[in-house]
Amino acid sequence: MQAKIARCPEISLLCLCEATDSDAAMYGALTPLLSKNGGYFLIADSEDGESLPATTAEHTAVYYPALTTSYRSRPLDQYIFVDGYNDPSPQKPAPVGKTTLAYIEKKEKAVYMQISEKVDEWFATEYPSVHLRASPAVAGAYCRTDQERGVWKAPANVALRNVKGLTASVTDAMQAEMMKAGVNAIRYFSDRGTMIWGARTMVPPATPTWLYISVRRLFNAAQRDIQQAMRFAVFQPNSQPTWEAVRSAIDNYLYRLWRDGALMGESQEEAYFIQIGKNVTMTDTDIRQGKMIVKIGIAAVKPAEFIILEFTQDVEPG
Repeated sequence: MQAKIARCPEISLLCLCEATDSDAAMYGALTPLLSKNGGYFLIADSEDGESLPATTAEHTAVYYPALTTSYRSRPLDQYIFVDGYNDPSPQKPAPVGKTTLAYIEKKEKAVYMQISEKVDEWFATEYPSVHLRASPAVAGAYCRTDQERGVWKAPANVALRNVKGLTASVTDAMQAEMMKAGVNAIRYFSDRGTMIWGARTMVPPATPTWLYISVRRLFNAAQRDIQQAMRFAVFQPNSQPTWEAVRSAIDNYLYRLWRDGALMGESQEEAYFIQIGKNVTMTDTDIRQGKMIVKIGIAAVKPAEFIILEFTQDVEPG
């Protein structure tokens, strides 16, 4: 699995789309990719709002609870088999035991409609709701937020679509405990619908460097983009003109991030720095060995997780 994912350089988000009995094994297989700091980020699920996958904390975000969706549980017509159907064209009947609803639709539209209606009624009774794990829907919200705002915008306070309800209700008190454990809540609000209401990785709050999803993913994206921007320098002379060209390319990229609001600071100097050069980031030995070393620092904007309001009311003495 790791090799297949690595062959697709455009992949950065990972999640399990179907509920399985082998989540732990699947997450375990993804852990080496996450541990290499190769720009991958895992969106995972918690079964109970407390349990966490044994993956790299700073590259994992966990969500709870699962979703009750508006999707149909009925299979496609070619996977629904009908017994006792009298084929109107016996010269070319369907194989025994293989009369599908799709086959009947081609033969007799009216009969198909009658059977299809009964099938819908049965599935509506036996499977009234389709429950799906949260992570695929959350992954869609990530992508939508990336496109509309950028990876530096926390994928939270975002509505999930086609959701009828949740498999569990999360209260304020529950969410406080979930946040400490590293689990992001999905909550329903009567005026807004079903919302992603958390923006944290699994990193403990006591070590906050990579506590927020948006900060970790911003650095992941910057690492990938800057590496790509530096490819022109491969096999170029490892000298001052090349270093300046590299510095300029990186500066253009980081300036755009700062201008778009991804970085802190009232000036470029406060938002980021770039260091490259002999006796700055490289020694003579590094240069002889063909190593071009660049040091970059960026000040990422953190999400406003808590909005605190203070009010003062002057009271006239009585």
